[in-house]
Amino acid sequence: MAKSLQSQFRDIERNLVRETNKMVKRANKKIKPVILPTQLDSSKTALNFNEYHQDNSTHVSVNGDLINSQIGGQNNALNITYTEVEIERVFENIREYSRTLDEEEQAELVTILNEVQEVGKVDNHQTFFEKHPILAMALSASVSWGVENGIDRLVSVISNTFK
Repeated sequence: MAKSLQSQFRDIERNLVRETNKMVKRANKKIKPVILPTQLDSSKTALNFNEYHQDNSTHVSVNGDLINSQIGGQNNALNITYTEVEIERVFENIREYSRTLDEEEQAELVTILNEVQEVGKVDNHQTFFEKHPILAMALSASVSWGVENGIDRLVSVISNTFK
């Protein structure tokens, strides 16, 4: 008996999907990650970029150190603008995070916040920031915002958050 046109199309579609999946599996076995160049020219700090296919879709995996990477050129800068409300949220998160610190670290955080309010920057707290990199990122973004928008606005945000 002759198959209906619809069942023939279904068979063709199934066979096509099956063959595509086989090709994808073969391709995934042969793919090697591409290492992108870095400022330090060290493969340990480079980004590893790996594209793989699964379930008829493309996935991209990026691993490595973003700090030293130069994707697409040199002296690239990423500018992110923050509003005052977002900076307030950053300091609210710092306040929440400070509850997890021991007394000595809390005292150092208070010293850092006082420095930010008085001088507009943070110096000489490298070991603290190595232990708490999330605080380093938060304070760096906040200080940058304060430089652009005025330290007096940053001081008011800090004082309102830590009343």
